[in-house]
Amino acid sequence: MPNAQCPMPQPTIISDREFIPWLEQQQISLAFTTYQTHWLCLIGVNPESGKISAFQRQFNRAMGLHCTSERLYLSSKYQLWQLDNVLSPGQIHQGYDKLYIPRIGYTTGDLDVHDVGIDKSGQPIFISSLLNCLATTSDRNSCQPIWKPPFISKIINEDRCHLNGLAMADGQPRYVTACSRSDIVDGWRDRRENGGVVIDVLANEIILDGLSMPHSPRVYRNKLWLLNSGKGEFGYIELANPKSKIQNPKSFQPVAFCPGYARGLAFWENYAIIGLSKPRGGDRSFSGLALEEKLAAKDAEPRCGLLVIDLNTGATVHWLRIEGAITELYDVGVLPGVRRPMALGFKTPEIEQLITLDAIAPISVSAPTSAGASLSNSTTNKGKDIIQAPQSCADLSIRSPKKDPSLLSAEGLAVSPPEPIIRKEKEIGDILKFNLMLRYPYIFSATPQLVELASNSEGIFKTSRQSSVKKLPGQSTNSLFQGATNGNAARQILNRAVNCHQQQKFQEAIALYRRVLSLEANNIIALTNLGKCLQMLGRHEEAIVPLRQAIKLNPKAAQLHFYLSKSLKQQGNLEAVESCLREAIRLQPDFWGAYNNLGTLLQERENLEEASQCYETAISYNPNFAEARANLATVWQLQGELERAKEGFNRALQIQPNYAPAHLNLANIYKQEGRLPGAVSHYQQVISLEPKRAEAHFNLGEIFEYQGSIEVALKHYRQVQQLDPDTYNIDAYIDYIRLKLCDWENYEARIEKLRRSLHKYLNQETSIALSLLSLSAFPVSLELHRQMAESQANNISQRMAATKERCNFQYSSDRRLTPKGAAMQTKPEAGSGKQVSDRRLTPKGAAMQTKLEAGSEQKLSSQKLRVGYMSPDFRAHAVGKIVCELFENHDRSAFEIYCYSTVDYNDEITDRVRAGCNRFLNISAMTAEKAARQIRADGIDILIDLAGYTIGNRLEVLALQPAPVQAQFLGYPDTMGADFIQYALVDEWLMNPEIATSYKEELIYLPHAFFTSSMEISDSKLERSQFGLPEDGTVFCCFNSHYKINPEVFDVWMRVLQQVPNSVLWLSQASEQLMANLRREARTRGVEASRLVFAQKLPEPSYLARYRLADLFLDTFIYNAGSTAISALRAGCPVLTRPGKTNASRMGASICAAAELESLICASNAEYEERAIYLATHPEELTKLRRHLTENWQRLPLFDLPTFARSLEAAFWQMWEKSIG
Repeated sequence: MPNAQCPMPQPTIISDREFIPWLEQQQISLAFTTYQTHWLCLIGVNPESGKISAFQRQFNRAMGLHCTSERLYLSSKYQLWQLDNVLSPGQIHQGYDKLYIPRIGYTTGDLDVHDVGIDKSGQPIFISSLLNCLATTSDRNSCQPIWKPPFISKIINEDRCHLNGLAMADGQPRYVTACSRSDIVDGWRDRRENGGVVIDVLANEIILDGLSMPHSPRVYRNKLWLLNSGKGEFGYIELANPKSKIQNPKSFQPVAFCPGYARGLAFWENYAIIGLSKPRGGDRSFSGLALEEKLAAKDAEPRCGLLVIDLNTGATVHWLRIEGAITELYDVGVLPGVRRPMALGFKTPEIEQLITLDAIAPISVSAPTSAGASLSNSTTNKGKDIIQAPQSCADLSIRSPKKDPSLLSAEGLAVSPPEPIIRKEKEIGDILKFNLMLRYPYIFSATPQLVELASNSEGIFKTSRQSSVKKLPGQSTNSLFQGATNGNAARQILNRAVNCHQQQKFQEAIALYRRVLSLEANNIIALTNLGKCLQMLGRHEEAIVPLRQAIKLNPKAAQLHFYLSKSLKQQGNLEAVESCLREAIRLQPDFWGAYNNLGTLLQERENLEEASQCYETAISYNPNFAEARANLATVWQLQGELERAKEGFNRALQIQPNYAPAHLNLANIYKQEGRLPGAVSHYQQVISLEPKRAEAHFNLGEIFEYQGSIEVALKHYRQVQQLDPDTYNIDAYIDYIRLKLCDWENYEARIEKLRRSLHKYLNQETSIALSLLSLSAFPVSLELHRQMAESQANNISQRMAATKERCNFQYSSDRRLTPKGAAMQTKPEAGSGKQVSDRRLTPKGAAMQTKLEAGSEQKLSSQKLRVGYMSPDFRAHAVGKIVCELFENHDRSAFEIYCYSTVDYNDEITDRVRAGCNRFLNISAMTAEKAARQIRADGIDILIDLAGYTIGNRLEVLALQPAPVQAQFLGYPDTMGADFIQYALVDEWLMNPEIATSYKEELIYLPHAFFTSSMEISDSKLERSQFGLPEDGTVFCCFNSHYKINPEVFDVWMRVLQQVPNSVLWLSQASEQLMANLRREARTRGVEASRLVFAQKLPEPSYLARYRLADLFLDTFIYNAGSTAISALRAGCPVLTRPGKTNASRMGASICAAAELESLICASNAEYEERAIYLATHPEELTKLRRHLTENWQRLPLFDLPTFARSLEAAFWQMWEKSIG
């Protein structure tokens, strides 16, 4: 057993920014060992946070590693361990999708085991450096040596050549590496620089020498790869045929330099994963090697971590660095199809407490002496209980579980049988089964043994504490089974019925059960199973009759009342359902299945308190009742206690890993919180369990659409179209996503269909509509914009009405705040909607004492406005990059700034925001009520929403009106249509009179509505040739999202290209399908497809620098550029725009005006086209525009953040004064 080691300090793990997406894209996890700290480390991705998951367990001197997705082999100091995954596909344990537990251990003694492999028979093969040989495990001894190098004279416990690496090929050991060919103890240390060799095991000869401390040979794609560690080289030997002896091998071919002592090598697809170590200080094993000189020449220090090498180019495409306690790695491995692995070790109590079982093995129980035979075959159902309910719930509503909470339950769940009263050991099986029949009427055959048992049942009735069969007038207990005592006919028919029932031939079974009942009208077995068969076919009205008759025969059988409740519920007779369930509970107070279903009934009636009590009672009787735990979690979910709900769902999944409703609800929570990797993971789990679950496909489609994986989203939407097209209004989603792919076939007809889908939603013909943001991407009337917004807002307000009444926030109308210190530079004239630039706001006498009504928990500074900003985008997002420096520019003598993040995320942008405000709070895990009370307690005067109807918003919080003044700004280019949003901050370029009329909010006009924080632009010299651009021709560019491109603007662009020779249009790279669509559209307009050039994604500084290669940015019409236009202007690239009829189609004009480029704002398509052609053919004009941007950018309003902050503060004062009358 691994030794208990002293706790090690946790290391720090950092990686390149694309390492995590790469792991997710490849659908792999990684493993590595470090004998220095005795750790097996498993690296995956936490689906909840989207961050690296690093899990470690201690194994003394962990070294050699062999990995598959289901099993690990690990060598330690004196043992070789086999660790097996105990989780089923789709099962999650504490958030991990693989759990490796040490199951088999081979005690080898300290053989200094290095590399480990598995042969074709599944037998471990390993290198013993101490014995200088290859070996395998032995049942009796430490090992069984199987080969030694030809230069080693004997098997002896002396490390002579430091044999270390093993390459398996075709299920057998094929190549090994050694640091020398020395045959004396420790002789290898004298040959570290160039004594290393590669040995062909089958040929028993050295095939390559002159290496420096070689390690980790691996056969992959007809090459023998290895690490020439002493020189920091990763490379290969070409293999003509890896199955035969190498003839005239070529020399070692280096592919990449490794900045550390390389040890550990694994492959996945076109990548090599290499382990790196820092040489041990003072250890002559690592000193004096060429690696030292190479690192010094590159001005680099050795590192510990992992490299991911592209096999085609030799480039390091990803890296992971480990700092702190870990400085040396030994081996690495790949875990295919694994997202987040964990393992058990021997230092924590988990390995004692976590027990997993194989399926129970059947045993035969002796029958009573009088029967003369066993009932084991005749009364069991091969492990299946036909009359128990499904193990998973169906049709959980995404948006409102409370609408049909009964669907969250396991209707008709068969509960555990009570302990039977046992009189004789030989009667165990029969008495148990008879008691089951009486209390929980399962399916049984009328066998001779059962007949005998029934005929002698009086003793059983007397001893059973639950068995009670009602005698009808003139009828004995035994006459309930008269068919069994009067002959074989009914019994034979009953057996045939049961067989059909077991095979799910329900129609045949029903006919046979009815034949039995024609002979034995009161056969309780036939009555019960007939009812269950009818239920399976959805014929619940018919099922009620035999189930009621069975209850008359045995009114004290709680399970019969439970079964009847299922059919009554399907008939909508909820009062009768409740009566049945309460009767079942009265008869059997520990009937946890009945408590669960009663809870779902009460939850459906929105009696959440009593429903919770029912679920809790069910759990108290059966702590492993996954359905009840999940149902209780849905109550918490409905109440907004998301963290508690997540814990509940995770607990349910620990009990029942394949419980799809729990996965679904967890996914919904993660989606709501903006934790999209976690949402995706659980939705995919749902689909793996229930491929036809439409709502999981729909939600995955929405997420992938948001993330830009349009084809993947379309695939899921088409699945919904096949499964449930009406519920999800899915045709509209498909039509819209085809627009995102620039698929313009039947464009006008599809646009009209999209408009009709909106009216369908407004007419309540469907409960699901396109996102409100999408309305800006195709032609929709302003009236429809407002109607859709008001509908969404009203839904939110109605949903939060009770909570708002409970909060009852009150605000004083006589609170007067005035600017402290110097007068404000500008103040909007009350009610004018315009700025009066010279108007001074001065203090009016002594400061008024702050007065707050009930509901406030904190007094505020009498001289400062307290402003809160709420957003999901205080991170590396377009909004976050724009606003991150705004907060530090506010005047702290007059304002206190609070920021409320609605998602749990942290990066450099988040840190910048946090540093710039007075207080930063993460409210993502708070209920809407708790978040609102927090905001109220903080004393916020003005709450600015930066999200609108975009993903991650918390409009439920705003609906509670936690601040007296609430406004929307920047993040959403349309009206919110909400009573709880009183103001919108805009400028005159964004609004024309028609748009202004469509807004429900009162408009507060800024001098300019757009601004930006500082941007880092790479100073690397870029050439057009690097990007496939013509050196001399005009380069038009547009890096807007592709959904903003429509036929109208594309027509204009193609006419411009036709009239400007040697010009190209530079667009963002997209999927092959989308790019093919645009190329096709270009050809249909007479333009060569090659004149469309697509630019791949670059890091932000390089992305900005790339704009300098373009001549003119051509804006889209239906939905203008936002952050892309700002980026282009900051890099010195002029932007040509044409404002439209919506806020979203006028952003370009607002941004150009803030850059003092009003000349590039065109009034019509014709002017836009003419202006583009003129500028392209008059390069001196473009030069003037570029010089204007590059030489004056610091004074331009778009980039003058301090001045913008002053104008925003003036708007705050204007809103405040309006609010207090």
